[in-house]
Amino acid sequence: MVAIIKLIDTECTIRQLRKEGVCTIATVYAEGYRFSRFYEFKVENSYYTGKAASGAYLEIGDTLTIVYLPSNPEINQPNSVIGLNCNNR
Repeated sequence: MVAIIKLIDTECTIRQLRKEGVCTIATVYAEGYRFSRFYEFKVENSYYTGKAASGAYLEIGDTLTIVYLPSNPEINQPNSVIGLNCNNR
């Protein structure tokens, strides 16, 4: 039951990011467990973090495009998950 609720929440977040999200560049700052990578990005004067679940190809210091909600940048995902055309945003 918990897994189903989490999946629904994730789908809602992805839809919201596709609709309202803003693209930016993040920098990988740490490696996690099983190919995950942690990244950070700056919005105005604050830094935010996120996690790329399958970042096996990313090294510390590499950059990636992420999508965040302007109303709450703590809600963010790598654009490889969201699939926006960031050139038009």
